[in-house]
Amino acid sequence: ATMAGRNRGDWSYTPEYTRILESNKKLDFSTFQEYPLIQKIGLDPDGRPVLIFIPCFLRRQQDDADALDRAFHYLVHETDDVVSSEYVLVYCHSKMNWLEPNMFTFLRNCYDVLPRKYKKNIAKLYIVHASFTLRTLFAFSRPFMSEKFWKKVVYVDWLDDLMQNVIQLGEGEFRRLFPHVVQREEALAHDEIPPSIFGAPLDSLCERTGQ
Repeated sequence: ATMAGRNRGDWSYTPEYTRILESNKKLDFSTFQEYPLIQKIGLDPDGRPVLIFIPCFLRRQQDDADALDRAFHYLVHETDDVVSSEYVLVYCHSKMNWLEPNMFTFLRNCYDVLPRKYKKNIAKLYIVHASFTLRTLFAFSRPFMSEKFWKKVVYVDWLDDLMQNVIQLGEGEFRRLFPHVVQREEALAHDEIPPSIFGAPLDSLCERTGQ
């Protein structure tokens, strides 16, 4: 098979995915270090790598097609090797709306371009702070997905539940993996007082944000 059709691990790669892998060798992704769009945070109790994906950071670029394209390149850059074997994905839906036109286009691009290994090798998909709309969309799509896949999906309302089941870290260290926007969303969803940056004690702020 040609390079455009096959690649490492004998996974089928689209020509576009192969092009992205090649172009990524020459791109500088340092600006993406400023916010945690995608992170590898360690291993779960079964030794599988854990990725956290927080797509709400894409919304700051949603009106810039070139910026969204660079973000997609960055996601591929950070995940291509990880997803070549079994992995766990923590998806934070906080402040996200995939029905916005540019966000939907981005999502469709992921579906069209990412190779089969992204779906095949996912061992667990933890969906954090799923909205009613997202749950409804997933429910409607259930007949079109295999039962094997749905057994991998776990809805999570509390970050503490992730800490118990996904990766063994201390509470402070674990919460620092999630930005203020995610922690605030959780508090509001459960009628709690959201964490505040302004006026908060320095030790409390450091505990939550790691700053």
